[in-house]
Amino acid sequence: RRASGSTPAPLATPLRRQRSTGRTEQYLQSEAEDVEMGVLAWATEQGLFLKERVVMSPMLRDGVKSNGTECITNRSTAGCFEDTDDCGYLVAGSLSALQGGGIDVVVGSNSWRSGKAVYGSVGVYTAPLIGGQAAVLGGAAMNSAEYDGSANRFHPSKSAQPIYAVVTRYGGDGSACGATEKWCLNATATDKAHKLTYVSRAYLNPKTQTGPDADELLAPVVLRLRPFLYV
Repeated sequence: RRASGSTPAPLATPLRRQRSTGRTEQYLQSEAEDVEMGVLAWATEQGLFLKERVVMSPMLRDGVKSNGTECITNRSTAGCFEDTDDCGYLVAGSLSALQGGGIDVVVGSNSWRSGKAVYGSVGVYTAPLIGGQAAVLGGAAMNSAEYDGSANRFHPSKSAQPIYAVVTRYGGDGSACGATEKWCLNATATDKAHKLTYVSRAYLNPKTQTGPDADELLAPVVLRLRPFLYV
């Protein structure tokens, strides 16, 4: 029984499995760069140019990495809805809306192929300029089985197999993904002022039986392409 006026004992921090393994996906960097060059060559043929290149980074919630246990033990952390300790998250947030027939191409590693995860996905989410997770208007995602082999159309080489390259267009209008466009995401279109957020997820490293360390994953990049007509 606690004596009157005494300070309550702090809650014990839940034990966590070790995420780091010392093995990263950086060995795939050159292959990813080759795919990027292939995307840019393809873009030129389509009358598009590179407007912006954004590198994803580990997702933070109030300054701490996004995973289930941090959200529990760090009392200052908010907005961790549906985040899980079984996943490594990387994010590129607050990109401006696509304009004038522009598209995004996301290039990253297929962590299922590299052995860093049993399952992965990449998603694009449309949200109003002001608002948190609950304000998201919609999104689209593709999993690691679906985008497997997607980079080969930009860099037809066996070395590109562990890399993915997924196109993003706006759904519901003339710029939506074509009926036969296999590796394409239709971002939610809206008349409201909005931003786009990309999230890459890698679930359950088979070596550690917990989420991969986001710092050991190859950070995907978002290539924003615009028509030369809309420079």
